[in-house]
Amino acid sequence: MSHLFHENVNICIASVDYGPVFVQEPDDIIFPTDSDEKKVALNCEARGNPVPNYRWLRNGTEIDLESDYRYSLIDGAFIISNPSEAKDFGHYQCLAANTFGSILSREVILQFAYSSSQSYGLSSGHEWM
Repeated sequence: MSHLFHENVNICIASVDYGPVFVQEPDDIIFPTDSDEKKVALNCEARGNPVPNYRWLRNGTEIDLESDYRYSLIDGAFIISNPSEAKDFGHYQCLAANTFGSILSREVILQFAYSSSQSYGLSSGHEWM
């Protein structure tokens, strides 16, 4: 009988409600502009009960996922298809929330890098004279 009692206690403990806690926060990303990969993913995962929902901020402002067809949210990950330096460069944070609280991730930066062959052609200046 005590075995069943312990199982019931474990079930009760597992269903305790609590605010979000990060399992994974996003990392800085340097996206190579000549990459064959046409997507960038900023990863974020939190656990909580109830399960947290996610929002993302760029430069301190909440991103409206409906505002740009290139944006999607898969679990906690913010996906940008066909990233553009002009539109997407910036500082990002993940916000995970449920009815018991919210947490804001560390701020990370999405930067864009040019390959050596691209930068040599752009920086030589000799072709422009």
